[in-house]
Amino acid sequence: MTKENFLNIIKKWNIDHPYDKAWRSRYKVSLFSPEHKAMCPVDMVLEIEEHRLYQEMEDELQKQKESEDEHFVRTVKVGSATDGPYIPGEGNFMSHPEDSLSEKEKDDLFESIDISSLK
Repeated sequence: MTKENFLNIIKKWNIDHPYDKAWRSRYKVSLFSPEHKAMCPVDMVLEIEEHRLYQEMEDELQKQKESEDEHFVRTVKVGSATDGPYIPGEGNFMSHPEDSLSEKEKDDLFESIDISSLK
């Protein structure tokens, strides 16, 4: 067998078994070594796919967290205007628009509550 034949076998193997290549790269196992031969191809596929799925979930959670953080930064109010990110100890970020209602307006809102819909 020539060197070219060996290279063709290796190329064909890696094309036909892409999960095998990924698994061997992860664990630094040589092609056709005893450790490689002892491994079940189905287990390799399951392990690589599990890793990929968990990575996708982690990426999605990270994007969601970044989106929530960005939304929080954009919506934090200092006083009555949105001035940017929250700065601890600065402004009155706990105030709500309804806090500025007069006593009469609060009474009117309270009286307008329909308790018959509550069960």
